[in-house]
Amino acid sequence: IYDNDATYMQTHIGKSVSFDDSTIHRLAEKHDLLITSELQQSPKKSKLHSADVELIMRIYNPRKDTVAILVLGQKSNGSNYNQNDINMLKKFAKRLSVALENSINYDRVKRFADTLQGEVKEATKKLKSRNTRLKKIDNDKNEFISMAAHQHKPQRAAARGFNDLLREEDTLTTA
Repeated sequence: IYDNDATYMQTHIGKSVSFDDSTIHRLAEKHDLLITSELQQSPKKSKLHSADVELIMRIYNPRKDTVAILVLGQKSNGSNYNQNDINMLKKFAKRLSVALENSINYDRVKRFADTLQGEVKEATKKLKSRNTRLKKIDNDKNEFISMAAHQHKPQRAAARGFNDLLREEDTLTTA
């Protein structure tokens, strides 16, 4: 399965293809469907036959992006792929394309959600740290105001007393 030209998942059932995937990818990009028995004799055809590759089918989404490449070996009865086989494979490819596209999109959404969850955790951690710091600053402010008010009580009391004396003296002199 390909996503943005990178191999997303690769599954071999039965015999594994013994040559590099870039050859198959290049062939699939040139042909939507390639049946090796219909190719003219060439080194590529020999290579494909030696790897037991009989059919290569490009599976693409509605935007014509390659989502997967289906590689099949010979049919178990030894006969060539006929038009009925190809029609069935084309129907299968359409359904598989939708399923793969959904799977890829689900994986993208899941990765995005995981990334977002990590960012939310990090932001929450920062907010908690800042909140703790603000609480300490608020506590220090309250402590300072309390201390300042306590330190100024005697001076205020003395000023009030002096003010009262001045008022008494003022009333005595005017009387």
